[in-house]
Amino acid sequence: MPPTQRPAVVVSEHAIQLEFIGVKEVIFRASRPPISIPRESINGPQYNLGRADYDAEQKRIQVFSKVEFATSDPKEFTFSVELVGQFVINEESFPSNLVEDWADRAAMYIILPYLREHVYSLSLRIGVNPPLMLPLLQLPKYTITAAQSEPQMATA
Repeated sequence: MPPTQRPAVVVSEHAIQLEFIGVKEVIFRASRPPISIPRESINGPQYNLGRADYDAEQKRIQVFSKVEFATSDPKEFTFSVELVGQFVINEESFPSNLVEDWADRAAMYIILPYLREHVYSLSLRIGVNPPLMLPLLQLPKYTITAAQSEPQMATA
């Protein structure tokens, strides 16, 4: 059976691009081998987000995403990964007064796949069985129209 012809997909770059992503911090503490800790006793993920102020001169903003897992007694097991992403903004296509709002609401979803990979591979290496996985999240839709002065967020 021949493949179905589909129209070409039109792809265009977003006005905000991830320029750099890296590990800011990794923490792992356990009072016993992680393989001996029942996976169901490890709570999480707990997300923490932050950002620097928008650097209008450099047209860049840094966003921090951290995820943490722990048992009810954090001395028994604690694991966290924090990444920092730096984004470059094309102000001709994206209003500079909305960059920080975008960073607060949407940047985490850009960083999330990198965070997911770090959590999975590092927890596998330290012996958590099964390895920790970040769940898929419902992505909100972030839109700006010419008639709006504020962005609109809606769950897709």
